[in-house]
Amino acid sequence: PKLEIGGDMIFNYAVCLDSCGRREEALEMYKRCVGCPHGKVSKMADRMIWGMTTASKKMKADQFDYDGIKDKYDPFLIKMTTERQDWKIESDPEEEEALKKVTAASVAFVVALPLAMGALIYASRF
Repeated sequence: PKLEIGGDMIFNYAVCLDSCGRREEALEMYKRCVGCPHGKVSKMADRMIWGMTTASKKMKADQFDYDGIKDKYDPFLIKMTTERQDWKIESDPEEEEALKKVTAASVAFVVALPLAMGALIYASRF
C-alpha cells in the first residue's frame, strides 16, 4: 500500500482475519503491510507478525487445544443464568417510599441552598 489509509485498511482486514481464525491469510496481509512507507502501519504489522510467529513459538502457544473445552461450560452457564433467581433484586415498597423521600429532600436542599445564599447576599446589600 502506497497511502497510509490503504495500509490501515489492509492492516485492519488482517486483524479481522486473525480474529476469525484465518491466521494464514492474516499473516499474508500483515506481510503486505510491512513495506508500507508509513511507519505506524509497518511497525504494527511487524509486531503482529512477530507475535504470530516468534512469540507463539517461544510461549509454546501452539501446544494448547482450546477446541476440546470451549463448549464444556455452556450447559453450566446457561443453567446458571436461567435457573438462579437469587441475584434478582426484590424491592420493598416501604424502602422505596423512604428512598423517594430522601431523594426529594436532597434535591430540595441542593436547589434551596444556592437560592438562600443568593437571597442572603442580596439582603446584605441594603
